[in-house]
Order: sequence, then structure tokens, then C-alpha cells
Amino acid sequence: FVPDKLGGHGIHTTLETITKDFSLKEEGGVLDSYGIVDYAFGIAPGVFVIVTHDAKEVHDLMNYVSMGEGPNYVLYRPFHLTSLETPISIFNAIVENTETISPKKGQIADTITVAKRDLKAGKTLEGIGGKDVYGQIIDHKIQQEKNLLPIGLITKETKLKRDIKEGSLLTYEDVLLEDVRIVELRKEQDRLMSEW
Repeated sequence: FVPDKLGGHGIHTTLETITKDFSLKEEGGVLDSYGIVDYAFGIAPGVFVIVTHDAKEVHDLMNYVSMGEGPNYVLYRPFHLTSLETPISIFNAIVENTETISPKKGQIADTITVAKRDLKAGKTLEGIGGKDVYGQIIDHKIQQEKNLLPIGLITKETKLKRDIKEGSLLTYEDVLLEDVRIVELRKEQDRLMSEW
């Protein structure tokens, strides 16, 4: 899935209102389209998915099992164990040669770099969690078309070539990237994706 808009909506919601809040604008929600990825404030630390179906039988069953009247329903898990799930996924990939998640259609989205404040040329950037930039999810096609900088490529040696205004989306042309393995791997990934 791709975000409905740059960075997603990130709305404040509750379990009682989430299915209405994450519905189409014409239905009283915030979305321009369904089939997207997003996040919400107010239900942390859990994870959720909003689901629906065209068949009346499904709606009847969801209502019967107390999932609400629809047309949208929330499936919610009140925890997100990334500190346990991530190492297991890494182990499975490296040792067992099995994937946890496999994008069947190639790369779909990217987390690109946005300036948190005005930044001066020559500045060495602080990456994820620093005071210089933050990441926002975007459609991978847009990232490629605009040559936007994936935030994961910022290292302790990444320097700005030019002044950057607060809120600007950084591009590859805006920075001097360190010649490290992650940058090399991303270039190879992009090359493979362009051939796909």
C-alpha cells in the first residue's frame, strides 16, 4: 500500500471512531481513496487494519460477531512487539532464507527526508531521531521521479551541498553521501527495480 498523501494523515482517533475517521471524505472521513497505509494517534501502542467487503453476507456476519454495523470494520491488536518481531524476521531472512514480508510487485513506498528546520550548506546532517530531518512515507514512483533522498541513507558523514528551507523534501542532489555499503546497496536496488 501507498499513503493517501505524503506522510499519511496521522489523525487523532479512538477505537470507537476509527472506522468512520478512516473512511472516504464523501463518507465523512479523511481519505481520498481506500487501499492505503496510514497511522493514528490515540490507540498506541497497538496496530490496526480497517477492512470492508462488497458482500452483504460479510456485513451481516461482522455485525453478528459484534464488529459493528459497517461498512468499515477495525481489526486491532493492542500491542506491537517490534523489539521481538524484528530480530526474528532478520534471523529468518539470514539463517532460514525465508521472508516475513515479501513485496510481490517490488518496492511500493519509501521513507524520504524532510527538513525539520532551515539548514545551511556544509552542515553534517543528524539522521533519524536528530534535530535536522524527519522521514515521511511516499509512493516509491514519486520518490524515483523526484529523486528524493531516502532517510535511511543519511550517515554521520552526510553533508548538505546547499541551503535547505524548513519543510523541504531533500533530494540526492542536495547532499554529499558517504561511500558506504548501504548507499551502494540502495543504488543496486534502484537499478534492479528499474529493470523489473
